[in-house]
Amino acid sequence: YLVYIWIKILSRKTFDSFDQQKSFGEISAFIGAIFFLVHPLHTEVVVWVSAQKDSFVTLFGMLSFIFYFKAFDQKKKSVQHNVTAFIFFLLGVLVKPSILPLVFVYLWLDITLFKISLSKILPRYFHYFILGSIIAFLHLKELYAATPNITFINKALVAFDSIRLTLFNTVFPFDLKFDYQRTLNIISYQISNSTSYQISIVLVGIFVYLAFISYYKKFWRPFHYSMGVFIILLSINMGFIPFLFQNISTVADRYAYFPSIGFSLFISWLTWLALKRFNKKIFVYAILGIFLVSEAALSLNQARYWSSSSNLIKRSVQSTYLSFASVVSLGVALDTEGHPSEATEYFKAALQLAPDNAEAYEHLFKSLVNANKLEDATQVLIEISQKKIPSSSAHFLIDVAKYYLKGGEIFKAEEVIQNVETLADANEDSYLKGEVKSLRTTFETQKKEKIYNALWFIGTLEYERKNYAETKKLFKEALSLIPDGKHQQQIYVILDKIK
Repeated sequence: YLVYIWIKILSRKTFDSFDQQKSFGEISAFIGAIFFLVHPLHTEVVVWVSAQKDSFVTLFGMLSFIFYFKAFDQKKKSVQHNVTAFIFFLLGVLVKPSILPLVFVYLWLDITLFKISLSKILPRYFHYFILGSIIAFLHLKELYAATPNITFINKALVAFDSIRLTLFNTVFPFDLKFDYQRTLNIISYQISNSTSYQISIVLVGIFVYLAFISYYKKFWRPFHYSMGVFIILLSINMGFIPFLFQNISTVADRYAYFPSIGFSLFISWLTWLALKRFNKKIFVYAILGIFLVSEAALSLNQARYWSSSSNLIKRSVQSTYLSFASVVSLGVALDTEGHPSEATEYFKAALQLAPDNAEAYEHLFKSLVNANKLEDATQVLIEISQKKIPSSSAHFLIDVAKYYLKGGEIFKAEEVIQNVETLADANEDSYLKGEVKSLRTTFETQKKEKIYNALWFIGTLEYERKNYAETKKLFKEALSLIPDGKHQQQIYVILDKIK
């Protein structure tokens, strides 16, 4: 609904002779909003719980954007509307800083659409810049420190690659993947070895150029504004801000959610032109209906892959290139979903990509324990020891303790449990403390069973030696430990015979 309102407002300011044919404007805005609603690229934001931040950012961004325009339409309330626009922008920033490029959209529209001079612009955006500076300092300080220096050329490559992929996925949304595998190394490799990729980068450059110069032709200005909104809002994912996420991948569908309002405006403009120029409107509506229904069908199909983590990541791994992060993620998903035997194959594949990686070894060990392949798990522990791979992770120690408990080596398990207890207390980690408590309970139960079985065994030996006093003592101790143990009936029979 907010996209529909926003398109109507911007259409009135940019579409030629909009006020003369308002009914077409209503229809075209509606088509643009439906396009935003049903586009397959938005599946990730809609169905993935972790991406809910992006839908909230878009909500607050759209509200801010609408009040930004209202400040120009209702001059008497301009201050009130500007304050409201800033409040919604602030709410968006508190959710996620990906809304920050919206300030640059406002500056660009002030200059190109509303023709405001620079001397008047600066006071209007002083509070935005103050807020932006604080966010940049607080949120990005650690990320800059943790991210290796990347040259300007590499950042430009990431930017063009991001536009290229988002453009392609928007126009041809037929084979979308959960693609968290695009790194700077892969981009550099493709640009050096793939002619088609080189051509696509050139085409992106031409597209950006056309989006810029289209401002100078009145007829093409809707294209200029729609693509301008798209490119500026997408800039958060273009390598200019060094998110740690970009060490793994430079793209994500969720970053296209808010920017795609630009494409919604573009679809609205095309609908507007078609309704204006074709007399047989029924054909225009039929084509639009087929187009939107097809988009909706593709979205439903895309949602199927999100039925489980393993389905989603498996498709990504099988349809793209292997990467350590994706293979390990798939193994973890399979292990979590109760398929440890299948998971071990992916952890072995991860070790082929990174032979001495502690994370892959630890996950492999855990999946083997879960699959009850204790001999194989033992071999993994031996390999870790021989290669001197650091494995101080508390979660790994928990898995080792479980392994020893599963194999009945309770005193080895106790030593590991004590190490985890030390880590949990040092970090004040409530999750670890809960895991340690669970392990302690299992350990104490197994320890009782071990002692109980030992007391039963020694007691029967003493009975055979006719040392009845010692037998009674040992059996009573066993019954005090586990009153309803598996040897209970036999113990009582022997005690009756002694009487």
